[in-house]
Amino acid sequence: MGRIYGTVVRKVGDELIARYPALFNENFEENKEKVSMLLKTESKVLKNKVAGYLTSRIRAANKMKATSAEQAEQPAVGVTENLNPTDS
Repeated sequence: MGRIYGTVVRKVGDELIARYPALFNENFEENKEKVSMLLKTESKVLKNKVAGYLTSRIRAANKMKATSAEQAEQPAVGVTENLNPTDS
């Protein structure tokens, strides 16, 4: 089971991703610095939670992209033999 984030953390994180989609990456430390620049709050806990939420969202999205790309590259598994009954 995954981490449950509060409503404020999710709303702020989703808003930051919507406004700045290319700004964040899978590195928590870099995301933490970027969140600190963008948010006006002094709460270190809130900034860290938002940065953690963003990091987990980006990692999940990248993992999903990689999985779908691997599936597209693999040949379809199934019947590979000739289905013409006249060959037997």
